[in-house]
Amino acid sequence: MTRLKVNDRQGSKTLSYDDALRYHGRFHQAGVALAWKLLEAAVDALGIPALPRFRTSLVVGATPPGVTDCLEFVTRAFSRRRAVVDPGFGDGPCLCSGALSFAIRTDAGTVNASVRDGVIPGDFSQTAMRIDAGLCTAEEENAWRKRSGVLAAEFMSAKPEQLFRIERSGEANSRKGQPEPFAFTPETGALKPLRIADGIGDIEIPFDAMMAFHDKDHFAGIVLAHKLFSYVLGTCWGGRSIQRDEVHVRCGLNPPGLIDCFEYVARAITRRRCSDTTCAWDAPFRPSAGSPSSSQKEMRW
Repeated sequence: MTRLKVNDRQGSKTLSYDDALRYHGRFHQAGVALAWKLLEAAVDALGIPALPRFRTSLVVGATPPGVTDCLEFVTRAFSRRRAVVDPGFGDGPCLCSGALSFAIRTDAGTVNASVRDGVIPGDFSQTAMRIDAGLCTAEEENAWRKRSGVLAAEFMSAKPEQLFRIERSGEANSRKGQPEPFAFTPETGALKPLRIADGIGDIEIPFDAMMAFHDKDHFAGIVLAHKLFSYVLGTCWGGRSIQRDEVHVRCGLNPPGLIDCFEYVARAITRRRCSDTTCAWDAPFRPSAGSPSSSQKEMRW
């Protein structure tokens, strides 16, 4: 299964594994695939048709990039302050040995899951940490990227129980007061896809993908951010694809629609290239203030 259903302020929507890869953008594909299979397992174990974004919370023992990005993309739990990072939880942060534990909590109950021994090769995790620290050669990094792609394909074709030890607990809790969905159908003819480059190559981001990532109803902010990106990418870079890491956003306010699009397109919040503290999210994502380097372009809001 390469699609997951979620419910949020916009109503029911379907997200795809390719959407999650587009949001992640870099080369931790194996982590994205592993988290995607975890979410599949949770939906199946809970017996629900869709994950309720506004009532799904997470507990994780560690935050490897691909895994964390996929969990955030589907649940929005980190940015909406419904995620707890507890190094002592379950198997803890023993990524060097491939250990990783999760708890996914919804009104339908809780799913506890831990990665089975041997699923994440120990040397694979160690090399990933060395790459992130800038300690690997280009040859080592290229070899690791290929291996990550192979592992991702293996994870996506595996059954969840082959990857995780899974346990469900808790009874369904019927809660009232769920927000009514608010439908919005924009005139999309003028909203052309945005193009940006990241570790997996050029990424085309359609307006519908930005809408799907945003889980509230701040539609004007989404349209405004799209227009802003279209103008900046077209004028400052002449329409060519630029690296996400070249974009630095400086803003003095943080309306959800705008901030979500700054994050989805440029990954400016979680990758610490938003220089105003009004954009800060809780751990594990904590942007730092400061000015961009001379080689970076700025988007001032």
